[in-house]
Amino acid sequence: MSLTDQATQTAPSPKLNPAVVRLSWTLLIGMVPVTLDTTITNIALHTVSLDLGIGLATVQWITTAYLLAMAVAVPVTGWLEQRFGGKAVWLGGLIAFLIGSIGSATAWNAISLIAWRAIQGAAAGVVVPLMTTLLMRAAGGKNLGRLMAVLGLPALVVPLLGPVLGGAILSGASWRWLFWINLPLCLAAIIMAARTLPAGQPHPGEAPDLIGLTLAGVGTAAVLYGFAQAGAAGQIVRISVLTPLVVGLGLLGVFVWWTLQRAARPVIDLRLFRIGSFAAACTTVVLVGFALNSGTMLLPLFLQQVHGSTVLVAGFIMLGQGLGSLATRSPAGLLTDKIGARWVVVVGTVVAAGATIPFATMGPTTPWWVMVIWLFVRGAGLSGLLVPAMSVAYTDVPPAQVASSTIITRTIQQVGGAFGVATVAVVIAWVAGRGALAGAYQAGFWIVIGVTALACLSAFRLPARPVGKAG
Repeated sequence: MSLTDQATQTAPSPKLNPAVVRLSWTLLIGMVPVTLDTTITNIALHTVSLDLGIGLATVQWITTAYLLAMAVAVPVTGWLEQRFGGKAVWLGGLIAFLIGSIGSATAWNAISLIAWRAIQGAAAGVVVPLMTTLLMRAAGGKNLGRLMAVLGLPALVVPLLGPVLGGAILSGASWRWLFWINLPLCLAAIIMAARTLPAGQPHPGEAPDLIGLTLAGVGTAAVLYGFAQAGAAGQIVRISVLTPLVVGLGLLGVFVWWTLQRAARPVIDLRLFRIGSFAAACTTVVLVGFALNSGTMLLPLFLQQVHGSTVLVAGFIMLGQGLGSLATRSPAGLLTDKIGARWVVVVGTVVAAGATIPFATMGPTTPWWVMVIWLFVRGAGLSGLLVPAMSVAYTDVPPAQVASSTIITRTIQQVGGAFGVATVAVVIAWVAGRGALAGAYQAGFWIVIGVTALACLSAFRLPARPVGKAG
């Protein structure tokens, strides 16, 4: 059956089902604190580092721990929903996010803050994919276009508000209030979910591959910790650096062996990487996640430490990137549907990389409006990267393995982001330790530019046809 025939058979009804509308608003409100938290925290990294007396190699774990915990949680969400029911898991995710927010707001040192952020990340890794599952199931295949627009609202609006709201809070209050604001938002979401979400019918299901998940999660964390130690120590050949790197790489090697040889239901089915289009999409997603998250962490720090902007001004300057993403989000989606993802991603990476180059040459005297313009262009390029790359991951995947491919793309996106944040932070700390702060940030930007260029090269391997059309 063609996509056109399917669209005809599932034509939207004149009105959305009132129950689905109520469910949409419940889920939307639940997503607000989660989405806001991912955009509001980066603006505070400089303030937190000064308040807690820690360097960039340590403070980057506030973001890295969140992303890594989110990556570990995503693969088990489907099993949790099946085992305990969607309502229980959604409420549990929101409660865990609330607890993590309170813990972050009351953190007594860097280690405690990083630990609480990991709890937040794990909760977000449950809530984000579960939102789509619950809403699509309730809709029963009807009015999907309008419902997907609802799902996309937090991703459209919150990135615009996050940096400005964060800057406004930090201008008059402690960074801890960035987490306290989650308290009323989470409570409202929990109350609405308790009243609105259907109870669901939990039933036992086969447990996920917890051994593989542990090997991959601990191995990745160990490698990232080794990177962070290298940045803090200023060199690689040290026991404190080599030990976690060797242990982490060893665990990842065991994970590959376990997944290919022993796991009955692997948490990440590595056999899917034999499919060319899937492997190309995943490579692109990893590189885009690296460039996107590392740049998002890097820019507010550069604006405050090198350009000398106040935290509020930095938030308004960052608004340019959000507006650029908003301007091209819909056109990028339409183009992907018409011509496929390859050229959309290629053009997006070229635009994003080109608009990042000026930041590698900027300094304290650069006018703020120049940065806003380049951030707008950068945001316009970035909005055409992640969704098209993830959408074509399913092009040649057998229907029975679509769920596994979804888990893989969502997981590696977060892992790529975690490695991006850690790598750029280590390089900046390394160069800055030699007394060249501006040069350190220039090196960081060149890494982001280089990885974006690699994503462009990877994009040439993406299918040059719309999803659902034979090659």
